[in-house]
Order: sequence, then structure tokens, then C-alpha cells
Amino acid sequence: MCSERSFMKRLRSQVSGLRSFWLATCDLRPAASLVKCQPPASCSGVRQDEWATFDGKSQPPRDKALLTARWLAQVQWIKFAPISLVLALWLSLGSAWAQSGEVRVAVAANLRDTFLELVQLFNQRHPTIRVIPSFGSSGAFTAQISQGAPFDIFMSADMAFPRELERRGLVEEGSLRVYAIGRLALFIPSRVGIRATSLQVLTDPRIRRVINANPEVAPYGRAAVQAMTRAGVYAAVRDRIALGQNISQAAQLTLAAGDAGFVALAAIYGPDLRQQGTWYVVPQRYHDPIEQGYLIVRGRARPEVRLLFEFLSSPKAQRVYQAWGYALPRTAP
Repeated sequence: MCSERSFMKRLRSQVSGLRSFWLATCDLRPAASLVKCQPPASCSGVRQDEWATFDGKSQPPRDKALLTARWLAQVQWIKFAPISLVLALWLSLGSAWAQSGEVRVAVAANLRDTFLELVQLFNQRHPTIRVIPSFGSSGAFTAQISQGAPFDIFMSADMAFPRELERRGLVEEGSLRVYAIGRLALFIPSRVGIRATSLQVLTDPRIRRVINANPEVAPYGRAAVQAMTRAGVYAAVRDRIALGQNISQAAQLTLAAGDAGFVALAAIYGPDLRQQGTWYVVPQRYHDPIEQGYLIVRGRARPEVRLLFEFLSSPKAQRVYQAWGYALPRTAP
């Protein structure tokens, strides 16, 4: 007798073989045809036209309907699986392409070490996106972007320069945000022999050279001038001030040749300054808030740019800002 169990076993074998072959070769072979054949001797007495084969193997007539349904299902699977596979591959590749590429970022110098840590975290989730930072003064970047420099994102040390770009129509609509509040510090190298306890220490005759970032292009430099003015020491030290191009260069010059210098508090958290002097965190009442804004440059909101942009104001990024001495904006984006 041709048992149902043996029939189903042979059918599963045929279906499994066909599926495995297609997956292994991606070859659109024609489906097996239903053809008439002679019944096996053990099933004599059954009309020949009630018999069909699947790839040439006889099947019992009482299961012919089941066999035909299974066969048709295989035919439909073969017919539509390539389309489904192509669609799945297209969507997968499209997603990969959307999460790959390069993102060029103009980054305020005070954010250097912080931003490098942010990039490491971002690339843990998006390893195919290459982030290319350039570090410098916010004013210089504003001029470069105005002249067509190929930056995708601009991370400024204030909001004044980003708003200037927005006024010129160079900002992607709705992308200007505050990502952190900067803190200013006065740093005095150990070799000077004076502890940084207040801004009044700048009037000490042993402080012969004070380093500051250029207040015309560097927001931290502008905040330092405000702080010295409000503390009543600016007139006494203005002739001893030497300028760096940005707040990062001001920190380097302070270590190399200055007796005191204004730096971003974030720089104190790095390896260069912490072990080489003392510092005084300037009270925020002495200067306007250093709201640090960022934006997407108009016409450059590609998918990979959007991914980085959103990450830079995410809770994970905010924890990094705080770890480097920044305060968070009152209203998170």
C-alpha cells in the first residue's frame, strides 16, 4: 500500500530539495510539471489518469489534490520569491547606504576632546559613517561657511555666529539648537608659583602675560573680557594680554609661555592642564551665558548627517557634555 506517511515524507523531501537548491544557486529553474505516468504495481486497479508525479515520482491518487496544492504553492513561491528577495535586498542596501558615507563637522576648539569622545560613541552604533571634524574658532568657521566651505554640521561655541548664518539663509530650517552651556576658567601654570583663587590674582606683578582667545572670533575670549571687566581688573591687565586664535590655542600658549590664561573648563578635564597648574572657575554672573549652538548647513541634510545631528543632542551625548564640565540647556531639544 502507498501510505500517507510515506507520501508526505517524499513530498517534504522534494520541497526541501527544491528550496535548498534555489537558495544555493539563486537559479530560476522551471518548476516541476505534473505528468501522467504508470502507477506502481502495488496500486494496480487505479486508473492511470488519476496518477501524477512530482519530479517523476509516483504519488497515490487519493492525495492528488494535496499534492497539486503543495506543488502550486511551490510554483508561487518560486515565482514571487525573487521579487521578494530583490525587494528585501534593496531595502537592506538602501538602509546601509543611508547609514554610511562621510559627515564633515566644523567644531569649536573648546569642544575638541569632548567631540572626539562623542564620535567614538556614535561610531559604535554607526561604524560605516565616517565623521571628519575640523577644529577652530567659531568666527572663522562662520566666515568659511558663508563662502561655501563644504561643512555639513557646525558646532559653535556660542549662538551669535550660528544666528548670523541663519540670518543669511545658510541654515537648514529648524536645525539650529543649543547643545550645551560652556564654562570659563582661569588657569595658572604651577611654574608661576601662584594659585588661581579669583580674577583679582591677575593684578599680581608676577603675572606678566595673560593669554586669552581672540574675542572678535572666539566666544570664550569675549566672555573672558566681560569677566575681567565686571571684576574690575581689565584696565590693569589689558596691556599684558596676548591673544590666541581660539580657546584651544590659548590653553596651549598658557602652558608654553603664559603666566595665566583663560581656558574652557572642559580643557581642565583633559590630560594637558589638570596636572600642570591650578584653576579658578569663573562665576557665570561675570559674563553672558556661553550658549553653544549647532546646526545643519543648508542643503546638506543627508540621512547620515541627520543621524549624527540627532545623536549630538541625545541623552547619551548630554551625559558626555556634563562629564566634560558643560552645563545642559534648560530645555532639552
